[in-house]
Amino acid sequence: MGMFFQRVHQMLDNRLFWVLLFIGNIAAAFVWSLDYTELLSVNPLYFWPIIPKCPVYLTLFMVFMLLNRKGRNYPVLNFFAFVGLIKYAFWKFISFALYFNQIDPSILLVDTFGTVFHLIMILDAVILVPFLRKVSLGYVILNFLWFTSVDFADYFFGIHTEVPSGDFLHFMMIENFAINVVLVLLFMLLVKKFHSEDIKTTPS
Repeated sequence: MGMFFQRVHQMLDNRLFWVLLFIGNIAAAFVWSLDYTELLSVNPLYFWPIIPKCPVYLTLFMVFMLLNRKGRNYPVLNFFAFVGLIKYAFWKFISFALYFNQIDPSILLVDTFGTVFHLIMILDAVILVPFLRKVSLGYVILNFLWFTSVDFADYFFGIHTEVPSGDFLHFMMIENFAINVVLVLLFMLLVKKFHSEDIKTTPS
């Protein structure tokens, strides 16, 4: 795993890779922002901060990239970005698989491309692993409460991303709530296994 960490650092130090990754994240954040315009237009302003999902965590990752370029590491930012990137990438993969037979053929190619493009979020999350550090229990609880509250609003107020039908919404709701626990535990496991000697060094 030490070699993996070293390789990630080398990749981020490579200017060409860094620029391409940053541009890829900007492009993905912009394109996926367009997907939320309709949801934003039909929901009250107080829901707007929690409606966009992927663009927010792609933006957090880009903030990480810029800070990392200056040799700075903010554990709480990395923690929230890591969880959000995996959570919403998996949401897209699962919804695509469940609703594949119900997707309008006229948009199937675009939706397939969009789903595959979510792999960039998984790549971002993997890159973050060497930079995950111990955070206080309060931030762990805050992370869980934040994502759980967003899920509650999504499924009990109906502001989740549009899907072809309600056939699998109950399953997806359970998956969304469950993955919040799984990702927090995964974060804690990664930190304990690979960074147990680290202490949070930069205020967040």
